[in-house]
Amino acid sequence: MLHHQILNPESTQPALSFIHGWASDSGIWLPFAEAFCDDYQVHLIDLPGFGQSPPIEMESKEGDKLAQAWIEAILQTLPDATHLVGWSLGGLLAQRLTVQHPERILSLTNIASTPKFVQTENWPFAVSPTLMKDFIHAVSIEYGAVLKQFWRLQFQGSDEARKWMKALQTQMQHRSLPTLTGLLQGLYILKDLDNRSLLQNLTKESQVLPEPPVPQGKTLPIGWIFGEKDPLIPLELTQTLLPEHNHIDIIQGAGHMPFFSHPKETAAALKRRLK
Repeated sequence: MLHHQILNPESTQPALSFIHGWASDSGIWLPFAEAFCDDYQVHLIDLPGFGQSPPIEMESKEGDKLAQAWIEAILQTLPDATHLVGWSLGGLLAQRLTVQHPERILSLTNIASTPKFVQTENWPFAVSPTLMKDFIHAVSIEYGAVLKQFWRLQFQGSDEARKWMKALQTQMQHRSLPTLTGLLQGLYILKDLDNRSLLQNLTKESQVLPEPPVPQGKTLPIGWIFGEKDPLIPLELTQTLLPEHNHIDIIQGAGHMPFFSHPKETAAALKRRLK
């Protein structure tokens, strides 16, 4: 069972669940997620091998198989009906989970995420396969140094980058490091997962509508919140998202962690999506 924290367990409001990204844990959402406690029961989930969640021991390096195991673990923790927010890797997983179990999801919001993280010939809006391969190799050799480098990368090119790099490193120093198993499995998922066609089907007329909680005749809202200066997710990606089915917000000056560097703007965008 994955570790998860409910910020306001006494609340009877609709559930709002947050899934963090790679090299992090659920604590990364604090204090950002506290801004939603008045209107939602807020759930923070640690992915397998991150935070206080144990890793899932699997020999497979196939991202799709690993993602399915992670999703099944998330489902055991997730409220029966919830708004779902995923950041980066958490967004990829949230997308796949929503496609498989739309009856559990009130709305889906992706923060600094993408349907596919690695480039292919017809998908340039992502990280190069060579860079991903080298990154996996580096993590398997000395992941402590790689994590520090990755944390700095979150704000590369963004406004007040050094300030936020220092703040993130200070925060992460007081947390338990992720397990190597969790880190590598997360990278294999990032390398292999491709949600493009699945999301297109979800937003077309063939969509399986949650019933309940989404009333008959309504579509499942899908939101995307991007950082204007994200070094990992290029804004050109927004050209591939159908505007009639996707709500897109761009946080000016933000990098890969808009909820960390620009919490007020990101919270406002997310609250608009949740209405």
